[in-house]
Amino acid sequence: MLFYLGSPGEVFEAKHKDLPQKSRYLLLPSAKAFITKGKFGWILSQYIGEKDIVVWQHHFFIHEACNLILENLRPTILLNFMIKGNPSGKIPGFRGDPVKEGNYRLFYISRLKHPVSFIPGTYHNIHLNFEPDYLKTIIGNKLRLKQLLASIVPKKSQISLYIAGQITLEDRADLMDLLWSEKDTAASQRHLSHIAGRLLLRYLRKHHEIKDDISILVKFIVRHIDQPLNIELLARYCHKSKSEVHRLFKQQLGMSPYQYIQHKRVEIAKEYLLKSNSRIGTIALALGFEDLSGFLKVFKKHTGSTPGEFRKSFNC
Repeated sequence: MLFYLGSPGEVFEAKHKDLPQKSRYLLLPSAKAFITKGKFGWILSQYIGEKDIVVWQHHFFIHEACNLILENLRPTILLNFMIKGNPSGKIPGFRGDPVKEGNYRLFYISRLKHPVSFIPGTYHNIHLNFEPDYLKTIIGNKLRLKQLLASIVPKKSQISLYIAGQITLEDRADLMDLLWSEKDTAASQRHLSHIAGRLLLRYLRKHHEIKDDISILVKFIVRHIDQPLNIELLARYCHKSKSEVHRLFKQQLGMSPYQYIQHKRVEIAKEYLLKSNSRIGTIALALGFEDLSGFLKVFKKHTGSTPGEFRKSFNC
């Protein structure tokens, strides 16, 4: 995975003498390294590893705002760690903001070539690239992880985001261990594979925990749909902060907790309207709405019709 300006020909192999004196310490002795230079500044990109697991470092020294081209040549499961800096801009097809300093993301990316914008600043980024088939070797016969693998590598998706969070001290220790591993011996390669695989499994399991958390919260909402529900109550129930609960819903369901509660109430209201003769006001109270007008407003917003019109159209 390389960043370049305009065309691949503007990238050249990095030598120790090509780097400014104060930045030469960044060059890993065992890495394959490249430099991209231009009016915008310069980038050092380097990697260690083989086909199944490749560990990349990108060091950006940006003097002028610019658009760089990110090129990924084959489908990859990617663990991205932003060590320093907060890049701007959006990646087409990638929901969410750019990963912030001190945070990571795990996602699947297909073959891709697209622009990424940068504002002046210094950025240090590490990411682990895994061949999708490699997961089969570390997952083995673990059924739950097999199911996760099927969901992580979609059939029709350019970029898929699955989990994000803060880099821990344990993560940083593993990353430093990876980066300073010599790749020239079989023992070093086994060591690299072990550390990288451990990092990946850590986040795959965390993804399962998030799935479990969201399942618990959804069941809680359905069981208590007739009661006042809000993010504070959900946070207390699962022993998380409000921001963590909000992030869970956005990542896994694509909507906020409030939006999901309203969505679920409307879905249940539709069943009541079609399968019972209950009054509309009674249905509103049974679903936790404080008054009929609030229910009518939410129902029409989600369906485009009033509850009465909805019931009548299906009865006809």
